[in-house]
Amino acid sequence: MKELTAKDQVRLSLARCFRLALSGMSHRLFRASITIAILALAVAFLAHMLAFSVVERQTQRSAWNELRESRQLGEIISRASNPDSPRAIIEGLARGDAARVHEYRAWSGLSAEELVQAQTSARGLEQFEAYLANLSPAQRAALVGDQTSQEACEALLEPEQFSHFLTQAAGFGLRVPFGSEARLRAFVFSDRPALSEAVRAVAQGHAAAIAQLKARFSSSYDAYSAEVGGAALFERPPNGLLSAARDQGFEASSWPLPELTAFALQARDRVRLEHAIVNGPPRAELARELDIPDSEVSLSRVLGYVSGSAARASAVSAILARAGAAGLDGPTLVALARDFVRAERVERAAGGELPSSNAWFGISPRNLWLVLLSFLVCGVGVANAMLMSVGERFAEIATMKCLGALDGFVMTLFLFEAAIQGVIGGLIGLFLGGLLALGRGFAEYGALLGSAHGAGAPLLLALATALGLGVLLAALSAIGPSFVAARLSPMEAMRVD
Repeated sequence: MKELTAKDQVRLSLARCFRLALSGMSHRLFRASITIAILALAVAFLAHMLAFSVVERQTQRSAWNELRESRQLGEIISRASNPDSPRAIIEGLARGDAARVHEYRAWSGLSAEELVQAQTSARGLEQFEAYLANLSPAQRAALVGDQTSQEACEALLEPEQFSHFLTQAAGFGLRVPFGSEARLRAFVFSDRPALSEAVRAVAQGHAAAIAQLKARFSSSYDAYSAEVGGAALFERPPNGLLSAARDQGFEASSWPLPELTAFALQARDRVRLEHAIVNGPPRAELARELDIPDSEVSLSRVLGYVSGSAARASAVSAILARAGAAGLDGPTLVALARDFVRAERVERAAGGELPSSNAWFGISPRNLWLVLLSFLVCGVGVANAMLMSVGERFAEIATMKCLGALDGFVMTLFLFEAAIQGVIGGLIGLFLGGLLALGRGFAEYGALLGSAHGAGAPLLLALATALGLGVLLAALSAIGPSFVAARLSPMEAMRVD
């Protein structure tokens, strides 16, 4: 019997498979266009979600940092003219900021050990306040009535009130603050009074330091009204300001004088304008210029009116000049309006807290489920389109099988076709999604979008991820139809009309 020997099958290169896949797509352009359109929509949706989340998070971070820096400038100016409140001192001690603690030690004359004890007591007070905040209204009323946490601490110094507090807490089945009666007693009768003395010493020392600065730079402090406060001190920082502030215990080494000067000048102009609007005679004339009732004339309405318009700013400036409000010319009003609008946008964009970085590209769980659902729907659509493409090409598959094509070659051919469609659809969707994300970001954040520092690399990564997932979706969706095509026998494929 003659021995039959099977020769190795001819294996086509990847480049040849690529050209064959392109040829198959070109002969069925309409079907390929539908698949590409489905993939483009899926990638566009994902690219939009990822890119906008990155842009939104980075813009919020930039806005939050800008808002924090602005508040820090305002805090420096305020603390140069007004002593910290007892509440601010307690918060500063509990926070343990090195610069703030150094100032408090210089002003109070406390030893290092006493200051550490004051910090521990401040944190204990915050813990006691958190305990009261977690009580229900009925429980809080029974334990401390309508007293604040500060008043409750003072009341607990009375033995009867202390016993009443413990009895009511036991009646409600509540744990004792700080975990034990002994620790609560130590806080109420020892730690809290010592904290009050430390806070009083810090406040007195701070007031004395401000008095010394005022005595040395009285002309700067007295230049403007009380509403401006210490801002006048920084409009034209006098020589020796930083060294004098350091001598009085301020941590002035970190004071950014250029930024403080710009902030102080802006505060001065804003106060001047507000005084002219509220207390000056041009209110009725401004109302006619803005075409609003007299009662609605306000700082925000005036600045909103002149924003971006030199002609309107000149008209408002002329009204203010006739009323005797000096120093508020057109360019000054335009700059004030620009800063005011930006400050409002920063406040709105910051959202009050630093955005979390734990989420995947900043996408919320709800939006992530929407993305997964959309990809599932698009995957079904791509699989259906590929399955129909296989049905239309039974004759081609049979011919390739008769010519010796292996199952792996047929499957590779369809997978190549799906991958090519995924790349084309992904690039189209990437462009549309990225454009939509940037447009939406500009519509929501305006000029703040340009201040999103560090958004470039995360944005490119988000777009690359969207493209990669689009190609992966196309390949995974084509596995089933490709397997069907590869398993067809030549006779079965040739019987299909």
